[in-house]
Amino acid sequence: MKDLQGLLPGLEDDIRARLEETSEEKMLIAGKYKEAWERGRTGVVWEVWREKEGMRFNVQTQVDYWRTGSDQDWSVAVDLIQRGSQRHGLFFLHLAMEKLLKAHVCLATKDFPPKFHNLLLLRSRTGLDLSVNALELLGRLNAFCLVGRYPDDPVIETIPPHVAQRYVIEAGKVRTWLLQELSQLLKII
Repeated sequence: MKDLQGLLPGLEDDIRARLEETSEEKMLIAGKYKEAWERGRTGVVWEVWREKEGMRFNVQTQVDYWRTGSDQDWSVAVDLIQRGSQRHGLFFLHLAMEKLLKAHVCLATKDFPPKFHNLLLLRSRTGLDLSVNALELLGRLNAFCLVGRYPDDPVIETIPPHVAQRYVIEAGKVRTWLLQELSQLLKII
C-alpha cells in the first residue's frame, strides 16, 4: 500500500498534464466551470475547479472534511444556545447535521455531496435507515436552515431557551448514531 501511495503524486501530475494536453476534456471541464460560475454555483478559481474535476474523488478526504466541519459547527451551536442565542444556535445545529449527512452522502455515493440543505433529502441519498423520530427531527430542523441568513421569521425569535436545549438533546442522539454508523461504514471500505 505504501508503494502505491508513493506513486500517487506522480499519477496526479500525469492527470494534470493530460488535462492540459487534451483539448476536448479541457473544453468540457471549462464549459462546466463557466456554467457554474455564471449561475453563481462556484466561487473558486479555474485552477482549483480544473484540479477538482480532473482528480479522482477521495472518499476518506471528503468524509473527514464534512465530519470535521460538523464537529466544529456542533460546538458553535451548543455554545450559542447556552448563551441564549437560539436563532443562530439552531442555524448552526442544522448546519452541523447537514455536514454530517453530507459525509454519509460521500460515503454512500462515492461522489461529492449535492449543494442543497434539506436534511431529509440528504438522508435519502445515504441509504441510512433512521427511525421515524429521527426523520421527524430532521424535518423540524429544516426550518432552521435559513434563519441565520434571513432573520425575518418571528417564530424563531420566540423559541424559548428550554425548547432550543431540547433540540440539542434530540439532535445529539441522532448525531451520535450518525457518527457511530459513519465509523462502522468506514471500517468496511
